[in-house]
Amino acid sequence: MCELDHADPLKTRLEYAVDYVKQNGSLSRKVFMISEKIMPNGKSEFRKKMDFSDKTTRKHYPGQHDIYLVVNVVEKGKVSLHLRGK
Repeated sequence: MCELDHADPLKTRLEYAVDYVKQNGSLSRKVFMISEKIMPNGKSEFRKKMDFSDKTTRKHYPGQHDIYLVVNVVEKGKVSLHLRGK
């Protein structure tokens, strides 16, 4: 959960970016849009769940993956997690 606070209504684009570990150990960034809207009173709250199960379009490899909150193209926060191998 994340809360953004601003005094006036504000047009805001919320995204999150994930630095996925590739098979060779390098990182590959993928950006996902959460929303783009005018926030009343400049406030908004959201929750986002992520699924790290393998898909036909993406295989997940062990290592440190970084997740960033991006507000209007500016990184505002970072969380890291470590995926273990099977």
